[in-house]
Amino acid sequence: MTTLRVALIGYGNAGRIFHAPLIGGVPGLELAVVSSSKPQAVLADWPQVRVVATPQEAFASPDVDLVVIATGFSIIAVLVPA
Repeated sequence: MTTLRVALIGYGNAGRIFHAPLIGGVPGLELAVVSSSKPQAVLADWPQVRVVATPQEAFASPDVDLVVIATGFSIIAVLVPA
């Protein structure tokens, strides 16, 4: 089985409580990159991931196969065209 490396944009309640555990628990998915303004919180829960400061850094990561956006709608509206 091929493993898809996932970037998660946002580590608020949706990212931390729902998306990250789901990604981490699905065979064939690997949480590889998290874009967050709170790297310490991410690394406390997921020490193996790479934390980046901006969504654009996650989008540009050559080792990412899939991006999950877990932010508020106002941010999603800005990111989707990227």
